[in-house]
Amino acid sequence: MRTSSKEYTDYDPNVPSDDQIFMQLTNNAIQKDGEDYGKFEEGNIISSHALFEFISQCEYNVDKLPKKDLEENFKKNI
Repeated sequence: MRTSSKEYTDYDPNVPSDDQIFMQLTNNAIQKDGEDYGKFEEGNIISSHALFEFISQCEYNVDKLPKKDLEENFKKNI
């Protein structure tokens, strides 16, 4: 999974366009030129397993589903 090099926030017209791009577009052709490239993850990439591990522990996992169930639900819906 591709990640961004800036923490995501909703669109704010007061944030410079360069910052908006690096927080909202995860395309590597764009991200690789950012000063924070790789700040959070090497190459701005994480595995799907790491993503689902993060989601399973996240406050937005309101049903408290384990990682395995989250992955299975995702696979059923793609």
